Amino acid sequence: MWPPYEGRTCLPIAADEILCTLGGYPSYVVNVSTVAQIQLAVNFARENGLRLVVKNTGHDYRGKSVGAGAFDGGWVQGEELYRKAKEVGFTPVSVRGEGQTVGVAGVYLLGGGHSLLSSKYRLSIYQVLALQVVLANGTFMTVTEETDPDVFWALRGAGGSTFGIVTSVISAVYPQTGVTVSTSSFSTGPNVTADAFWDGFRTYLDHFPAHAEFGNQFTVNQR
Repeated sequence: MWPPYEGRTCLPIAADEILCTLGGYPSYVVNVSTVAQIQLAVNFARENGLRLVVKNTGHDYRGKSVGAGAFDGGWVQGEELYRKAKEVGFTPVSVRGEGQTVGVAGVYLLGGGHSLLSSKYRLSIYQVLALQVVLANGTFMTVTEETDPDVFWALRGAGGSTFGIVTSVISAVYPQTGVTVSTSSFSTGPNVTADAFWDGFRTYLDHFPAHAEFGNQFTVNQR
């Protein structure tokens, strides 16, 4: 998370050298590695009226994954999953977007999940077969469309830590698929007028429908 979204005044590493405020950082952190530890933390927070925030990698633009009482658990990042999938010859397109450091089962998959191959395989939520989750009451359950259609529907797209803490996901994979990546840069400068900039950008957008037919993903980085 960027500092403004966490409300922090400085990075933690500098806390011993300069004056800092807590900002959006949690007062206490629980580092867990098992389902039982997650259940203990959830039950403790509920029984003592503590604010509980589930944090994976912290990719949440509204800062929902940070705050007092944050619960910091282990995670699997997209790049780790893709590296492992490549070893066995599969592409888990359903569980990773462009950001390699985004958590697999956090904001990406539970938020709907748009990937480079969504135009071919649809969103990640349609690839999920089952989830294991700890609910707010501390119950641990395996959720599928057959066992609990309401919770299964809610977990796929409502956002991370909204209905529970997902500990594992079973998702469809596909044969490895080649992807072509290109970069277009549009900028202004002493020799580039604003009109020339927008003419170039407009030309790119004119061709975008044809690009989209081939699965083009358009990402804007402002610098």
